[in-house]
Amino acid sequence: MAVRSWRGVMVGVVIALALPIVYLVVAQLVSSGILPFTRTGLFYEVFNSLGFNAAAGFVLAMVGIVTAGRAARLESPWAWLTLLVIALPLLAFAWFISYATLGGALGNPF
Repeated sequence: MAVRSWRGVMVGVVIALALPIVYLVVAQLVSSGILPFTRTGLFYEVFNSLGFNAAAGFVLAMVGIVTAGRAARLESPWAWLTLLVIALPLLAFAWFISYATLGGALGNPF
């Protein structure tokens, strides 16, 4: 397997991890008091809508995985299956950790 573009692979990884990274940054900002949190603002509504967060996470994860796979020149179905088998559990773990961290910073861990 010859990787066509390492930059493309890294862009795919960043796209796939965009939502967990945002969650971790927001959790850090809320914990340190830089970003005030009220239960009536738009911030509260966006981060409490689990359907939106799950859909956005799924779409960004799939776009990131496909971008990384195409940049790595994956051609066989087995290579794509291997990429999905490895990437999806790792992304699910990263998403869970970041969402739990954000929930803890907002005062409701689960």
